[in-house]
Amino acid sequence: MTGKTNPSRVQHEGLRVRRRGRRRRRRRYGQLREIQREQYVREVTCAPTGVKVLLHLYHPSVPMCSLLNRHFTQLAAEFPDTKFLMILAQQCVPNYPASHLPTLFMYESGCILSSLIGEQACGGRDVLPSELKWMLAQLGAFVIDSYQDLYHGGMPIIMPCSEQEDYIDDHSDPYDNIETEALIHS
Repeated sequence: MTGKTNPSRVQHEGLRVRRRGRRRRRRRYGQLREIQREQYVREVTCAPTGVKVLLHLYHPSVPMCSLLNRHFTQLAAEFPDTKFLMILAQQCVPNYPASHLPTLFMYESGCILSSLIGEQACGGRDVLPSELKWMLAQLGAFVIDSYQDLYHGGMPIIMPCSEQEDYIDDHSDPYDNIETEALIHS
């Protein structure tokens, strides 16, 4: 075609650009990022309304923390609308006990919704990415698209809530949400 523009090509290009723009808007985060103490308020407490923030308190000398960081890297790419962050435990909470690492906090609108403290709560030393994914989905960090994602080898990765006994919080955990929030902001 000399001097003329193909209308169907222009329409196709416009559609492609609009789709790419929508993908960019949908893909808010998509990666695990490390933050420093001075970034905590901006990145966690002041995150946009409705955004789930998963914060991993870690130390590089704890093998389970390194494993979770690798899993978080994969999950962050898979669930770009959830903000995945990590921070050195001592920067976030001075004198935070290493025995409580790894620690995962899930925030929304600046409030802690859930916490997983210690190796066992985070799935143990052999936790698979799919197991961590299911645990975090149960906490509400993101929505899993397929029920197939809920199973590993034909068995539920973690027993569904409907099959678990009723859980009653006796408030005896010294790192319960209220106390933990106070520690972080001190």
